[in-house]
Amino acid sequence: MISGRWPASPRSPDRRHGTWRPPICRDKTGDHDAVCSARLGAADGERHHRPGTRTTGRKTVMAAALSSDFLSRAQAAMALPWFFVCGAQKSGTTWLQRILDAHPEIQCRGEGHFFTVLATKLSEACNAYNRTQRQVAAQVYEGEPYYVPLTQPEFQDLLLLFSAAVMGRKLKPGAKVLGDKTPAYAMRTMFMHKTLPQARLVHIIRDGRDVAVSALHHAYRAGLEDAIVPHSEEFYKQMRWHARKWAVSVSAARDFGRRHPELYCEVSYERLLQAPGPEIVSVCRLLQVDDSPAAVQAALDGASFEKLTGRARGEEDKRAFVRKGEAGDWQNYFDERSLRVFDEASENLRHQLGYC
Repeated sequence: MISGRWPASPRSPDRRHGTWRPPICRDKTGDHDAVCSARLGAADGERHHRPGTRTTGRKTVMAAALSSDFLSRAQAAMALPWFFVCGAQKSGTTWLQRILDAHPEIQCRGEGHFFTVLATKLSEACNAYNRTQRQVAAQVYEGEPYYVPLTQPEFQDLLLLFSAAVMGRKLKPGAKVLGDKTPAYAMRTMFMHKTLPQARLVHIIRDGRDVAVSALHHAYRAGLEDAIVPHSEEFYKQMRWHARKWAVSVSAARDFGRRHPELYCEVSYERLLQAPGPEIVSVCRLLQVDDSPAAVQAALDGASFEKLTGRARGEEDKRAFVRKGEAGDWQNYFDERSLRVFDEASENLRHQLGYC
């Protein structure tokens, strides 16, 4: 089993609900609605009055001080079920995200990095604040402070509130589910699940050899020209690193799928090229949206290679993010040493996945 570093998760999920509930905040008592009702408004649209605020009609002074649509965006996003698209970098996550976003009942944007960059920076800020509060409690108020450090549930609430407000921008009319594509979520599945126990995960897998070649071209576009020179030392160095990264990412996401098969769907990049309909149908069924031929075809037509690039599939542009759109390009770059390097770094994962 390939293992990677897993982020610490703040708390265990609430497993009382067997149905797919919207990703809403929870307080530390386990009451899903309590925090959201207090912060985002009750079901009838009224905010709960809290001590220390003056009521002006249906709004408090504090609510009026916030951005006019911040809370309404967050509330609208929280009313929808959430899902996430992940996969090793250069596995086709962006293509899949665009296909899903073209479905009439799905909104899927990218890349929010809510559970990676945002969670890390917000955690740092909360820890800094807590250090200050502990210092003030000890040095100023002799152990009886007015404010106490933020709890882990409160950290999660802040993370979800910000994420919801961002995801709630320009909601698509008719959308029944809300998604975000960030490839690195593959390495955050445990944390994400404990934060949002009912969120679905769509994981796309591509032949790691093609992933490595595509990633090498990405490095080339960034200025590392030796990266795509076959058999150069830089080529082998980059190959080894990307092979390991691919294996760790795929293994982590698949481990989540084994633990939570009811929340997980696996998409094959190669099958998405050859016979895309069944792959998208499986995603639609996981997300509980229209899986009719018309809806699936609308999604596929809205994100075809030709529409996204203005080129025919297979027509290469080495400087483009969407470079070629084909499977098997690794054969144009790999030699015997490349295969050995790749298989050693990835612990032969490609064989387990059926890539010969």
